[in-house]
Amino acid sequence: RGKTKCLRCVFVEKEAEQAAALMASFSEAQRAAVVRGSQSINLVLGPGQDGMVLEPEGLPASGMDAAQKEQLLALISARIGILNDDDFAAAMTDIEANIDQTYFAWFGAPDDAVNSYWRVTGPTLLLEFSPQGSDGGNHLHNMYRHPTNDYGAAWVAAR
Repeated sequence: RGKTKCLRCVFVEKEAEQAAALMASFSEAQRAAVVRGSQSINLVLGPGQDGMVLEPEGLPASGMDAAQKEQLLALISARIGILNDDDFAAAMTDIEANIDQTYFAWFGAPDDAVNSYWRVTGPTLLLEFSPQGSDGGNHLHNMYRHPTNDYGAAWVAAR
């Protein structure tokens, strides 16, 4: 009788696979733009950073070919795939409409998706993925935020 994987584990594994595939697709010049540091970092927009906005850094999707943009969208989809179907579809529509203004940045060894931090910033999303500990981390710090509706503030204001 086999073990059943936890749902969170499935999403994390998918994210690592998608991030590794995206990194593998880049030319040396693209990697030079994407890799922002040789060491993994912790979340920049973690607890206590409500309302903070990050300046995009790394490689914009406008500097990627069509296949790389699709791979970036697959990575984004792997992270936000935890949303219900309606919210997922709406989020992906916004993300796809703004893909050329969306950036991908990496901190860590370019060929080590398990132990490296990566970030996706765009007009309608901010993703961070930060493994904690060694050898894939004993836990992860990761998040998805919507810069124009951080923690649902736009919904509350609309009431």
